Amino acid sequence: MPINGLGDEVLASLDRARASQLVNLPGQRKTRLREVEVSGIDHFVLERELAGYGEVPLIIGFHMPVAQVDAPLRLLYSSGLV
Repeated sequence: MPINGLGDEVLASLDRARASQLVNLPGQRKTRLREVEVSGIDHFVLERELAGYGEVPLIIGFHMPVAQVDAPLRLLYSSGLV
């Protein structure tokens, strides 16, 4: 089944995803953090390639809205300033 047939707008938009500037993952060549905007909402997409499970590597991952990550970080930063 094609990825855009899964009914997930974020997954269907991965061709427009860009590398995230939030985190540098040195030494993690098979792990990527990307960002994509869907319906006006920015999402983080974290994915990892897994080899050895067949002829074609598997890609596993998850996505979540940036606001779910950003809000606690901003609160922590604000608390540190106080």
